[in-house]
Amino acid sequence: MGNNVLVLPTPRRASCRDQQIMSGAQMQAPAKLLQFEGHFDDRATLKLAAPWMKEEISVVGIWCQSPFMLRVARCVDAITGRSLLADVNWKPRDGGVKGKISTPNGNVIVETFHSSYSGARATFDGRRSALLSAGVARSGWLHTESRQGRRNDFHADIFDAVRKINVTKSGECYSVRIDLTEEEAEAVNLWCIEVLAKAKSEAEAALDRLPSKRADYLRNFREMTALNLRIIETLISESKGGYSLEAGSRTELLTLMNSLRQAIHRAASSYSITERQRDVENIARKFAPSNK
Repeated sequence: MGNNVLVLPTPRRASCRDQQIMSGAQMQAPAKLLQFEGHFDDRATLKLAAPWMKEEISVVGIWCQSPFMLRVARCVDAITGRSLLADVNWKPRDGGVKGKISTPNGNVIVETFHSSYSGARATFDGRRSALLSAGVARSGWLHTESRQGRRNDFHADIFDAVRKINVTKSGECYSVRIDLTEEEAEAVNLWCIEVLAKAKSEAEAALDRLPSKRADYLRNFREMTALNLRIIETLISESKGGYSLEAGSRTELLTLMNSLRQAIHRAASSYSITERQRDVENIARKFAPSNK
């Protein structure tokens, strides 16, 4: 096969599910041909070896596919007969999302939060009629008179689970805060966004550190060997605790070091497209999110 044709194994694409993205992708047959125009395409090879490089995980995606939000949507649809949440334009907001549910009786502002300290919760803000028509509150929670003598915090069954509820009132608007269950909070795995971003950044940086031409490789080789030769020469010449190398041994070793330095200066390099492919694939394995 010509020098500008490379045979690469075709990777099995990772699932789009957030939990499965973190597991990486396995290589498998059959083979796939990549045609290069006079050079090896590092980034194309990296994307083949690491499909997670092309994956995108967003705060909005995690929340919208979370068990809590799916339960909210199912309950709201059952009460209203409409897919209200499907029409919401969600925006990311400090580890959560914010959106507006439109009902015939007004809008309900929905905002979610997730914190390792305060847990996960959602708030539904709006007028009494809007909250009730959206199916995100119960009439017994939203008292039109003063809440004096009534607890703001209580437990109630909503969205297929018994949850802690907090209700506050400001003017004609109510704010209903609903806590997620422990299982629902764990499913909102925002940490995977940071892990994926870090894995991509580290893999790209490692790829950029690969020499792009022979001169780069030789320059790095000579700089590293020169550094190590200086260290060895220091060890040859120094004494410690009264002990040192005999003069004859020092002379012999320093002569060898000088010969080695000249050989390093004369050294030539070769190039193997197969070895470069292997190095790129090693980067994909080393920095895979599943290793974090």
